[in-house]
Amino acid sequence: CRQAQALCAWVVGPLVGLLALATPARASVFELFGGDPRGIAMAGALVAATEGAEAAFYNPAALVEAPTNGMQIGFAQTHLPMDIHLIRPVCSDDAATCRARFGRQSSRHAPLLPEGGRHFQLGWHARHLRVLGGRLAFGALLTLPSTRLVRLSGPDAAQPHFVVYESLPDRLSVLLASGIRINDRVAVGVGVQVLAALGSELDLGLDPATGRIEPGTVQISLQPSASLTAGVSLRPGFGLRLGLGFRQEVSLRYRIPTRLGVGPLLAADLLVAQNTLYSPTTLELGAAWRSQDNRVLIAASVRMAMWSEAPDPSPRLEIDIGGGVAGDIGVDEQFDIGRDTAQRSPGFGDTVTPAVAAELWPKERLCVRGGYSF
Repeated sequence: CRQAQALCAWVVGPLVGLLALATPARASVFELFGGDPRGIAMAGALVAATEGAEAAFYNPAALVEAPTNGMQIGFAQTHLPMDIHLIRPVCSDDAATCRARFGRQSSRHAPLLPEGGRHFQLGWHARHLRVLGGRLAFGALLTLPSTRLVRLSGPDAAQPHFVVYESLPDRLSVLLASGIRINDRVAVGVGVQVLAALGSELDLGLDPATGRIEPGTVQISLQPSASLTAGVSLRPGFGLRLGLGFRQEVSLRYRIPTRLGVGPLLAADLLVAQNTLYSPTTLELGAAWRSQDNRVLIAASVRMAMWSEAPDPSPRLEIDIGGGVAGDIGVDEQFDIGRDTAQRSPGFGDTVTPAVAAELWPKERLCVRGGYSF
């Protein structure tokens, strides 16, 4: 029966998900596309109903609820048919030309629309029967883009775009978690969500006589950035399960400081930095009821995402001119850019997402799932 459920998760689940997909715009790959096909079909209402590796994301405490150990492999292709309609025409020429053609009724920036992508999902979960009497379980979940491990994009703050979808399909995410059963009714779990942040240090020298760039220090590295996940699973009886999940905010922050020396003329310090691929702190509460014959499961959840704490998603550029001839004649500070520019809050508001779902087993080898979230 459990083998049939696993088969259903990866065969029937994607079909139902394609027919009844209703997941809203959220932040991370797992929240947007689901931890697995079961999560897609049930609109993400799994904080109290998860039973496999996807618990590493939805509720780490539920890892101990899995009836058997297992692995899962999936592949997803995403298509984002979105559009931004501008009333004014787009003109990217100089201001005088745009004013002559359209007056003041033009826009400087064309919309930046999100791209689709392809990614693999790998999952693993196991409960160790010899450790703590089978009360301890572990799980891992990995999303691996099939084309690029990480794609960063830094649109202008004035350019219309979808913040939560920008670069989202091309994002490497790893979740590791463990759960432990305290008693027959209570289980707790904790884990980490890991992203790869970009770090670098560039020190370059330009010889004005030859026009050649001589690298001094060139260091580029991917550095792990981790955030906390946690959860509680309760079994009050009567076929009920209650779940509480917590995910700390996580984002990919990159800083690319560069020092460029132009012989004895001047030295320039350049900095490019951005907060991108941001997922807000999320709190989720849910309940699930399963019939005694295991043929009916009804689940519901409410998710609150703290988008009001989101940082400025626009790229930051600083240029500091100093030293050499430019410093001697006192014109170095006149060419500085962005050093005194403060990061601004984007002014986002918190979101609340309710979801309901059902899972039916009319036959031993046939499962139907559906869900809706708003």
